[in-house]
Amino acid sequence: MRTLLIIFIALVSCQICLGQKSVQLAPALLKYSSVFFKDAAKVEIKFAQEGANIYYTLDGQLPTEKSTTYKKPIKINKNLTTLQVITSGPTFFPSEIISTTFIKDGLPILSEQHSAPNEKYQGNGPLTLFDNEGGILNMKSPSWIGYQQDTIEILVELKSSKKVNSVLIDFLQDYKNWVFLPQLIRVDYFNADTKKFESLVENSFELNKTISAPECKPIMLTALSNIVTNQLKIKLYGIKNLPDWLPGKRRHGWIFIDEIKVY
Repeated sequence: MRTLLIIFIALVSCQICLGQKSVQLAPALLKYSSVFFKDAAKVEIKFAQEGANIYYTLDGQLPTEKSTTYKKPIKINKNLTTLQVITSGPTFFPSEIISTTFIKDGLPILSEQHSAPNEKYQGNGPLTLFDNEGGILNMKSPSWIGYQQDTIEILVELKSSKKVNSVLIDFLQDYKNWVFLPQLIRVDYFNADTKKFESLVENSFELNKTISAPECKPIMLTALSNIVTNQLKIKLYGIKNLPDWLPGKRRHGWIFIDEIKVY
């Protein structure tokens, strides 16, 4: 046994001396207060391996050793920014990429009213959907409002009439627990001239079979032009029957929401 251990240590030492990569680095640790922020988010990245570097991107590109090297806390102030990070060192394989999306606060919201959620997932009070709290992968977190029904309606009232062209909704995807994006999202705005709600933007979504782990999925819907309004009506159309490749055939899929932003 002692002889085998000596041989193993010698082989590892030889690989290091020759500069050969033998072990994959662990991912870095991201430190931040919340993925939702009012003015700017500050992100610190921690990694203790001597000789390794941290590389990151903010533009949607996958990080490589040619990306920006992390040297000081990152300041994020755009509406929707995905931070992607890897660690890399001369005698190690690069780590897996870790990714977190940060979401800036939108126009001030006075109130919102929504369809009655499932009694088990009612959120954390009347401010749940615009309290800048959430981004948690656990569906049991009180930051989530959960539905298992065909249609969900949410009425958002802004504090005053403003130019609007985008709405962001943060969803949970967790196929193991039958939590999906809506099949269709429709946003209408209140037209003060006609005194009616009129179409602003809508988008449909197809199931992505490749998703294997829970993830937060912010969806930004952007209209072709700005409108002026103080009220928006959001309609979410859920999955009526689970797909054949999942257990629970003929059951409704779930929809979980934790935040809405208007830009």
